[in-house]
Amino acid sequence: MRSARRVSIGTPAVGIMLFALCLQAVGEAPVQIQIRVLNAKNGERVANQKVSVGIKGVKGATEYTTDAEGDISVNLPPEAEVFAATEWWTTCRKMESGVDPYVPVSKVFQDGVTVPNSCGKAKSETIKGKLVIFAEKSSLWKLFQK
Repeated sequence: MRSARRVSIGTPAVGIMLFALCLQAVGEAPVQIQIRVLNAKNGERVANQKVSVGIKGVKGATEYTTDAEGDISVNLPPEAEVFAATEWWTTCRKMESGVDPYVPVSKVFQDGVTVPNSCGKAKSETIKGKLVIFAEKSSLWKLFQK
């Protein structure tokens, strides 16, 4: 008897796999970048934090969990623009009308990007290949408002 495994098309793994196949079809090789989450108040790395990573023009986002160093690694097309947001903490960035919150993957890969901290005084150096974002612990009220 033959055993069949079913994979839901809605799973992130399948979405990433399909996205990678599309990239191969057009000849673009993905690049690996890291996204680092830092505590906005004290600058410490935030471990085990859920982070949603969205690509401009692609419906939905993929969820990751930071490692013990507050990092996640993602493979993305160099021409893509990415947006990262924490799930259970509040991501600290200014969201203003007319300001595009997406960051070019090519800029992260080549130079690094540190998103300005709008919640505290912690700072970080800009590191080639890293997108650094700041976050603060959320109150139940802030989580409800998300």
